[in-house]
Amino acid sequence: MKKLLLAIPVGGLLLAACGSTSASNPVSAGAAKLTSQEVHFCFVTQATSGADSTELEGCGDQNYDAHLASANLTSSVTLSGQSQSEKVGVERIGKTEWVYFKKKWYAQKEPFPASSPGSISSLLRATPSVKKVAGIKVLGQSTTGYQGVFTAADFKANKKALTSSMATSLTGLKSDTFTAYVNSKGQVVQVNQTELVTSSSTKVTVTSTVQFSHFGENVAINKPPANEISKGSPT
Repeated sequence: MKKLLLAIPVGGLLLAACGSTSASNPVSAGAAKLTSQEVHFCFVTQATSGADSTELEGCGDQNYDAHLASANLTSSVTLSGQSQSEKVGVERIGKTEWVYFKKKWYAQKEPFPASSPGSISSLLRATPSVKKVAGIKVLGQSTTGYQGVFTAADFKANKKALTSSMATSLTGLKSDTFTAYVNSKGQVVQVNQTELVTSSSTKVTVTSTVQFSHFGENVAINKPPANEISKGSPT
């Protein structure tokens, strides 16, 4: 369970934008600043490896400038034909992350990498070829779609144009096919991704859909009470 679960980015829990100023990037520099504000996000992420699968879905909030995040997740795992579902909570302050699992909080030394409006903006900048596609309605907003394929070769050549978080999440990448939906303000409000990655000797397919909304609203995130934090790691 743990090995497959660790291969999945936890949607939305990541940091803000950076990158080059490629002409193919549809998100303007001014609009990119908006993606560093407080936002709400909801996501569904699924990883498959053979007959095994792990799915995470949930919603949360984040203040990207302060690197704070909070989310409530549902983890569903199928291994060797056996299925189970767990409620999971995540709190992150700075580089410290706590995971709530089976009624206990655990400190994580290495927070999960994942997608954010800013990290997707950096992916758009770093992808050599991005084409405009039909937009969709996202939470009542009209959008323009931008589609690209980011490969292992692209990662090697353009790693510095990615946020550190996006670079971490794409480690082991074979290919990342994505469509980012951008509203009239230049904000990335949804991204759909299919990633082929390798984890040790295992090939994993990761599909995800993340939506972002309520840019600029105040976000309050609190460290779990000290007496509720347990030593060790969740199993």
